[in-house]
Amino acid sequence: MLSASYNYSIDSVSGSGVPALDPTGINGTESGTHTGMSGTYTVVLSSSSPAPNTKLVATMNNTTVLDCVAITGDGPYNLNITASASDDVRIAVNFGPC
Repeated sequence: MLSASYNYSIDSVSGSGVPALDPTGINGTESGTHTGMSGTYTVVLSSSSPAPNTKLVATMNNTTVLDCVAITGDGPYNLNITASASDDVRIAVNFGPC
């Protein structure tokens, strides 16, 4: 699941096992089924009006934080993710520090 908020769009995610997903659009969501994830994933963000103090976070099964990076503006960000095909992985823009 991709979840954008705070005036951001998740435009793309690339890496092994990631399904083809459309951009979320500003403050939108997209979902798909991954085939297992392991490695570094590149997430491209864009915003027409970026909010301060935001982060990009990957969680597994709604509890475990896999990786988190501070957002400094538009562009690519890398997340390290390891999850099996049965795990629910969410990549989201959230507020606050990592």
